[in-house]
Amino acid sequence: MSVLLSEHLEDLSFVSLPLGEATRAFGSSLEKYGSIRTTQLSCWLDTWAYLTPLLTFPTRYVLLPFEAWTVVICNMARESCLVDALGVSSATGCRAVSARFRPDARSFHLAVAGHEVRSVLAYKDPTWTFFASGDPQSFEDVTAYTRRRPSSRLTPSLVLAYVSALIGLSPPLHTIPFPGTAVGVERSTSSVRVPVTVVPTVLDLACGPA
Repeated sequence: MSVLLSEHLEDLSFVSLPLGEATRAFGSSLEKYGSIRTTQLSCWLDTWAYLTPLLTFPTRYVLLPFEAWTVVICNMARESCLVDALGVSSATGCRAVSARFRPDARSFHLAVAGHEVRSVLAYKDPTWTFFASGDPQSFEDVTAYTRRRPSSRLTPSLVLAYVSALIGLSPPLHTIPFPGTAVGVERSTSSVRVPVTVVPTVLDLACGPA
């Protein structure tokens, strides 16, 4: 079954580091698997080409700067990079955020120094489940969590509002002007013991806004 690239971008993570620091921290975390290769990306088309086709295992990551934060995306289909962001958060003491705003799965995670301080999730498997842990943040609409239907307690628009409130970024990414530069990081797969296969990917995004 194919995956739209625009759907893949409904899973994002963020670390509260500028691009240079995030690249160094991320590279260090991946060097334990072998040598890494970095690539400078200068536009959305470069970014989409670097990420695709999507795979069943993450081999490439894209780091995009936005204000004091860096966005983390990988080329594993439907992977949010939460674990990777938590690793960088643990190593550097920074904050990490993961956001999922799919029609059938929504989540918001906030961690500090590798420790999750807030998680809110709503997902369908096969029925809808809602779960929250940690202390509510000031930007959350906690009244929404009392709605009768679990599917309406955390909507995609709420997750996007949380990201906007905390980071100052309003996804989806392909609707935002390119930040000027980005870095691609490719990890070694010499130690990977599982088959890595291509996921049919529909490149439904163009260059994005100017």
